[in-house]
Amino acid sequence: MNIIPKEGWIADLETMTCRNINTGIVLIFERKRKILLPKINDIPVEFLEIWEKMKDDEKEKIISEAEDVFMNAFIENDINKQ
Repeated sequence: MNIIPKEGWIADLETMTCRNINTGIVLIFERKRKILLPKINDIPVEFLEIWEKMKDDEKEKIISEAEDVFMNAFIENDINKQ
């Protein structure tokens, strides 16, 4: 398993997920052609009420943060394999 914790996120390259250790939100990254697209896989019930009250730009920031962490880990792993 390839787990790389950064900025409150844990990127797991084996399961193609990124989980926030503070909120419990889990994003899964799906391959679409040559692109990895993030998709919310899980939001804990405890955080769901907060999530529903958040503005769209705040939600996008969280998703973007996870995407940045995951992609950095993905690229770093790819470089280390070479």
